[in-house]
Amino acid sequence: MTIGKRIKAKREELRLSQRDLAEKMHYTNHSTIGKIERGQVDVSQARIIQFAEVLGTSVAYLMGWEENKKATINRWTLTKPAFVFLL
Repeated sequence: MTIGKRIKAKREELRLSQRDLAEKMHYTNHSTIGKIERGQVDVSQARIIQFAEVLGTSVAYLMGWEENKKATINRWTLTKPAFVFLL
């Protein structure tokens, strides 16, 4: 599955329209989302990270490196405060 198809699948799973996702991604035109989903536009690394955050998934899932759709802790999410308890 391509990155565009994975973005579309997550968008639909979250019941977001292309317009909704475009607003969350700060795109000026929702047609850009459709082009990304169809593979007509390349996505930069920064945008892939942003898509993962907005869609609540991991970069690895969007890239096709793993099948787990849920977000995992990685170096991109560690920029936000987190509490870790060691037992």
